[in-house]
Amino acid sequence: MERNNLEHRKLIASALLGKRIVSLEELRGGRNSEVYKANCEQNHCYAAKFYFEPKEQQRNRLKVEFSALQFLWNKGVRSIPKPIAADSSSNCGIYQYIDGQKITSQDLSAADIDA
Repeated sequence: MERNNLEHRKLIASALLGKRIVSLEELRGGRNSEVYKANCEQNHCYAAKFYFEPKEQQRNRLKVEFSALQFLWNKGVRSIPKPIAADSSSNCGIYQYIDGQKITSQDLSAADIDA
């Protein structure tokens, strides 16, 4: 990604959080969005997600995902990232960052899927 674009995304995420972002680390693998680990001072981290919105799409991915997570969080579900902030003009959502590792189908068992 171009440096200017990354700096622009850093400014957007910082404004949404109301916190200074020290660095953004791109997390690879998404197809419908670009996701970054937003590192703030005092080791606070957030996930900043910038959604792609093709013009032919009738569905607003940011609105659908953010509102679904917000609904679940408000109902007490805690096995999801907490939705923090969203801005439709920049197609950006800020979520709780959950550290983990990418899994593959070989890493999963039938018991994992049942759980």
